[in-house]
Amino acid sequence: MTEKTLVIEGTTVTGVELRPHDWPERLAELCATFDENHRITYSALVTPSHETSCGKGVHCLKVDPKLQMLNQEVYVHIMKFAEDNNLRIHEE
Repeated sequence: MTEKTLVIEGTTVTGVELRPHDWPERLAELCATFDENHRITYSALVTPSHETSCGKGVHCLKVDPKLQMLNQEVYVHIMKFAEDNNLRIHEE
């Protein structure tokens, strides 16, 4: 059974938008690398996104469930961030 990707929305459960808007990029940088041209390359395990499924654009972070097994420390950090900021989380 394949686990689904988690989507952490930049909106709290009460509907308040999280600021600053670059929070997904900041968290995704925890697993990012730089290519030969010094450009950031996000890991497939943690990627910033912009969801439109809720009717308006929302900054999101997509987290592959494999991250928990491959880098538990980063996974826990990201999930704690979502919990501390009361962010909505759903499966893709």
